[in-house]
Amino acid sequence: MPISTGLRKKRAVIAAFKTFKISFFMCQNFLLITAVIIALQHIGIIEKKSEKMNGNVTSLQEVKSISVGQIPEKAEKWIWMEENLNVERFRNGDKIPRAMNAEQWVAASRRGEPAWCYYYNDPANGKKYGKLYNWFAVNDTRGLAPEGWHIPSHDEWNEWIKSLGGEHVAGIQMKSITGWNENGNGTNSSKFNGLPGGYINDDGQFNALGKQGIWWTSTTTLNLNGATYDAFTSPAWSIYLNYNSGSVLQTSNNMQDGFSVRCLKN
Repeated sequence: MPISTGLRKKRAVIAAFKTFKISFFMCQNFLLITAVIIALQHIGIIEKKSEKMNGNVTSLQEVKSISVGQIPEKAEKWIWMEENLNVERFRNGDKIPRAMNAEQWVAASRRGEPAWCYYYNDPANGKKYGKLYNWFAVNDTRGLAPEGWHIPSHDEWNEWIKSLGGEHVAGIQMKSITGWNENGNGTNSSKFNGLPGGYINDDGQFNALGKQGIWWTSTTTLNLNGATYDAFTSPAWSIYLNYNSGSVLQTSNNMQDGFSVRCLKN
């Protein structure tokens, strides 16, 4: 028997309603799954996928830059990254090993192998302060800095500090205007926005969050005389800001320590 027009319309409405219910259910599930994945990524159980930047694999960190000060006797400006480095892969795409606890940090560093961690192993600290790297990650030939950037040498840091008036007055200009303990904030007139991200020592112990900011240079203290270094006895240069001082210090530290890294444009 021919189907009446009314019956066809009724069946069409029922079919449309079923399709809507299925689509709505699938959409709900997709949103739920996405939310779960994001939550697991946030607490470090699932790692975020890396993305391509200038043809090379980096972390999902967006590289932001600032121009700060003039290079003496040159027309171009210093172009620094706006924030501390937060990558988890070398420039060639290889993964940088993450130390999840003190034992892993000590083991990697004493083997002279690259490693990174978050302060207190908490990803929330990474969002603000970036990652802490040992010097073996800084010096790795696969490249810690993203394409087009490099880890500044001791001489480059020193030249920029001099352009700010010297080490006795540069520190307060480099420190951020908030975040330092006991009102030890700076003016940030240099636009460097140095944060007190603390450090991890060679024994895997965290120290000085809110009190100190320390950044690796690419230079060992032995580079000056051409000697070679080893993982146990050689120090490397670092740049050091403290909450109770307006100066900037240039110190030599154990390569097994973990400090912040800031990159300079090539």
